[in-house]
Amino acid sequence: MGSRQIALSKYTDSGEPASLGSIRVITEMLAPFNTAPDTDDPSGESGTVFFHGPGLVIQVPTFSDQIMQAMVTLTDEEFAWPVLMQIRRATGWTFLDMESGQKM
Repeated sequence: MGSRQIALSKYTDSGEPASLGSIRVITEMLAPFNTAPDTDDPSGESGTVFFHGPGLVIQVPTFSDQIMQAMVTLTDEEFAWPVLMQIRRATGWTFLDMESGQKM
């Protein structure tokens, strides 16, 4: 059984792509949801920072100061979905199910 993947992005009111924030901002936004980077210094020297949370791993590319998209891998959907819904409400991020193409 494969892991499900969800793309995270953000859009302005006019539908234009917007930044999720810097790696520092994303770290602060995810902290209340028991989701944190796998390193003490998420500066992104490797090009990707992995955030681990309940039932999920979020890959954040760090090639730019402003992150435009991240990828979530659901490792346990039962634990991950409630956390993802809370993150979505708190951040305004849009989710795209990579299997179905459905935006949430």
